[in-house]
Amino acid sequence: MQLIATIAAIAAAAPIVSAAGTANIYNRCSVPVYLWATDMLRNPQTPTIIAPGASYSEAYKVLSSGGVSLKLSKTTTPKPITQFEYTSAGGFIWYDGSNVDCTGTDCPFYNDGIHMETSVSSCPNRTCTPGTDCNGFYQLYNDDWNSLSCAPTADISFYLCATTSSAPAAAAPAAAAPVVSASPAAVSSVVAPVSSAAPTVTQGPVVKMDAPMAIPTTFVKKLAVREPAIAARDVHDHMRRHNHMRS
Repeated sequence: MQLIATIAAIAAAAPIVSAAGTANIYNRCSVPVYLWATDMLRNPQTPTIIAPGASYSEAYKVLSSGGVSLKLSKTTTPKPITQFEYTSAGGFIWYDGSNVDCTGTDCPFYNDGIHMETSVSSCPNRTCTPGTDCNGFYQLYNDDWNSLSCAPTADISFYLCATTSSAPAAAAPAAAAPVVSASPAAVSSVVAPVSSAAPTVTQGPVVKMDAPMAIPTTFVKKLAVREPAIAARDVHDHMRRHNHMRS
């Protein structure tokens, strides 16, 4: 806890900048996904729309307090949600998936699966199997064995409605209106990012990252053997760094 306070004090004295890596979300679902990127400076009321087959990317934010939560839903109401969370602190990027604000089948991607992968092969990945509780994600605020870390230069990607990074995007429903190429995709306004590197939402085919892919692993609840940490786990205080919605 003292280390967190020290990191926060150092960060407060410095300008807020972006770290080298990026957080990426790939929508492999057949429906749009709605995103709220929140942190100490951002609290958007209107979501960013990630169309089927599209993606969202932002450079890591280095904040003077707390972390970043990318809240994800299949509806325009940010509840229930699944969250992709990250914090840049202590020379690492700390990251996790969180279902703290949803339960079982209420979680938006419960029946579809999620795959979280880093661009560094030695860093932990997570895979949520469709139709099961994702025990590799936070289910309770203190599931700290699911707080992961990697080098700050690593990219972290969140694949929705997929269990691998190479899974193709799901086909859109037959009743969906055809896409007119001459019309720009409808994407809501995004609150200005912390740094000059603006988040991007891309349309069309998703380009696979040129990075080594770890074998996806389905995690069993209360797993006795945990993956070795890259840094001491007590650097990351989940509740302190990520504000969760309350009923």
